[in-house]
Amino acid sequence: MLLILIGVFLSGGVFKKQWPWIFIFSAWFLQALYFFWMARKRFFREGYAVREKDIIHTKGYWLRTQLTVPYNRVQHVEIEQGPLARAFGLGGISVYTAGDSGGDLSISGIEYKEAERIKQFIAQKVGSDE
Repeated sequence: MLLILIGVFLSGGVFKKQWPWIFIFSAWFLQALYFFWMARKRFFREGYAVREKDIIHTKGYWLRTQLTVPYNRVQHVEIEQGPLARAFGLGGISVYTAGDSGGDLSISGIEYKEAERIKQFIAQKVGSDE
């Protein structure tokens, strides 16, 4: 959209009229509404479960993905929290796995205390499996 606006300012004559501006800002507004709607839909379709032998994470609205990581493949677990997430008491947890299969699991937007609890649980499970 930024490139379109730059093109508008550089093109001159046609855009001295009002209708192109209405079209561009309407498209911009509709795109913003669509992204907000999709983010809301995606939020309600994302979930995770910490089970006895593995952790499972499901996400996506159009393209659903489900990733299951058994505890015996876990290398390490870390908690992430940026400044905005810290302000709201949120965080994320990343579970890194052994091997090069791309089976790393990342869950974002959960309460920080819940992320700490999950990390402790996984560390206990990994420690008891060895």
